[in-house]
Amino acid sequence: MRRHPASSFTRTVKMTPCDYQILEYTYSELRTHGVPFIVILRFHMQNSYTLTGYVLRDWKTKIETASECELGDVEVFLEDLRHHSRTSPASGAGFFDHLEGLSVGPLRAFVSGSCLVHELDTVLPMFFKEEFGLLSRQRSFEIIGEDFSAPQ
Repeated sequence: MRRHPASSFTRTVKMTPCDYQILEYTYSELRTHGVPFIVILRFHMQNSYTLTGYVLRDWKTKIETASECELGDVEVFLEDLRHHSRTSPASGAGFFDHLEGLSVGPLRAFVSGSCLVHELDTVLPMFFKEEFGLLSRQRSFEIIGEDFSAPQ
């Protein structure tokens, strides 16, 4: 019995390991907990990595920034993430590795881990309880893509 080539590709993608970093926003450096709103995924592909970022839909209203300046800082970070996801795998891997220690200013590392791609819809809701509900990852987040004019 012959298999359709697409089914083999789909199975391969689902079994692809990935690392994730979830970042949070906090409006005060004195706060110990913030609002998680960015997910960065590093996919382990054949001898290289692929970096992809997601941001909560309507993130500007959900994180309630303290100032326009901090909003600008977040937008600069998202532009950096977009840049690193489009450049060489080595650049993206280094960028990803440095995120774990992020703890200054409004953006902080919240949690990191590893799983298979098909497990993301089970893992991510543990950290975004209010955001997911019955929605899937694709409906709760926007990919940080080619033209990042910031999801409104």
